[in-house]
Amino acid sequence: MKRKVVAVLLTASMALSLAGCSLGGSKIGPKKLAAYGKDSGAELYEDADEWEEDMEDIAKDSDWASLDDGVYINAKDKDIKSVFSTFEMEGLKFYDKSMTEATTYFMAEEKNDKRVTVIASSYVFESKDDALDFYEDWVDNLDDQYKNDKEYYDVEYDTFEEGNMEYALFAEDSYASFATGIYIDGKTVLLIFGAGSELKTINKNIDDVCDAMGVVAPSDL
Repeated sequence: MKRKVVAVLLTASMALSLAGCSLGGSKIGPKKLAAYGKDSGAELYEDADEWEEDMEDIAKDSDWASLDDGVYINAKDKDIKSVFSTFEMEGLKFYDKSMTEATTYFMAEEKNDKRVTVIASSYVFESKDDALDFYEDWVDNLDDQYKNDKEYYDVEYDTFEEGNMEYALFAEDSYASFATGIYIDGKTVLLIFGAGSELKTINKNIDDVCDAMGVVAPSDL
């Protein structure tokens, strides 16, 4: 009898372990970001094509007020590209074909001619090497971009290691402000990017995401 009980417990334990892996098990994984989206009152999208269409319309019409409560979506495999198709910026890629699961949270608001936009994305890659390549590309591209435009930008920037996690923080405060945190833990990369008129407003929104994800925010630079 005891052997049967032990066998059942072991089976249950293995099932839970496998479930944890399939849910983006890193502490900065997609399911944790989705939980933040839900807890913050953001609107959940369940269809990647609908997300892509709506985000393109919002960008075309500059309808930022419709995103002030935030939106979020979890996608896997082929749907991931649709989710990130509207987020490509010069020199910065939000999508890579080796991603297997991703959650993105997007909010934007405009008040008194002052705008803030925050994109937070948690990605799981096929391998640690793929995740590291994506992480390093982002860090290198941001570093190069700010160096090339140093007459316009005055950027604070540093990289850190804590346990198994590496991360890089960027903060720039001038006529156009930016704050970025990018974090890697095994096969998972978390990207939090903010832009707007005032760094303090960007930081307020980014800090909320960072607190929920348990990571150091760019405002700590």
